[in-house]
Amino acid sequence: MMMKYRIVGIFVLLMLGLGVNAQAQSRKQAEKQEASAKAEKKEGISIFKKKSASKEEAAREKDYKELKESHKNAKSEVRVSRKERKAAEAKEQAARARAAAIRADKRAAKADKRADKAEVKAVKARKKFIQLPTSKKKNQNR
Repeated sequence: MMMKYRIVGIFVLLMLGLGVNAQAQSRKQAEKQEASAKAEKKEGISIFKKKSASKEEAAREKDYKELKESHKNAKSEVRVSRKERKAAEAKEQAARARAAAIRADKRAAKADKRADKAEVKAVKARKKFIQLPTSKKKNQNR
């Protein structure tokens, strides 16, 4: 007996579910039909609406062209800034090379001065060495 009530309950639930689903589908179809009817009413055949639509189309095309042009300008600006950055880097490298050359010249000048001083000292040492034998002769006379 309980089994009959269960079967009947399941059957009732199934029928309710299908009924609700069918109502939802019919409601959706009705909404779609209403929306399409409204769209047809809006579109209508009117010269003014066609003109306004063509104006809107022209405005959209103009906006698109402006956007395209601004994008093109931005790209060229990026290229220019990239080239400017490379030029600045090249100038910086040239300045570094000049600074290195100046430092090398200074080191060379210092080395020349040291060489000159060493040469002067060598000349003085030779003179002393050459004078040594003469001084020995003086000592021999005593």
